[in-house]
Amino acid sequence: MNYSVNQKEELVFKCDMCHKEHIIEKNEVMSSFDSTNSDEREMGIEIEHLATISIQCNCGNEIEINISVWEYPEGCHNDESDSIDVENGKLISCFPLELPEN
Repeated sequence: MNYSVNQKEELVFKCDMCHKEHIIEKNEVMSSFDSTNSDEREMGIEIEHLATISIQCNCGNEIEINISVWEYPEGCHNDESDSIDVENGKLISCFPLELPEN
C-alpha cells in the first residue's frame, strides 16, 4: 500500500499536472461499485467489485480512479487483494476499504 489510511471517510488525491488536491467522499465512492468478475474457487465464489470514477481537474487533466475490492469467500472481505489505481494523479490517502452493500 503506497498511501495512508485516513478515518475522515474520504479519498484524497492530487492532479499530476497542477498538483491541485481533490477529495471524494466515501459515500460517492461506495455507490460507484459494480460486481465485475466472479470465479468459483475451493471455498466458494470469489467476486471482484470495481469502482471507476473520472474527475476533470480545473487545469483540464482527466483523472481516473479505479478501485478493486475483493470478496472471498462470498460475504468475506479479502482486503489483501484490494487495489487503488489513479491515472494522471497521485493517491494521498483513503478511508479503509470495505465491501460495497448489495
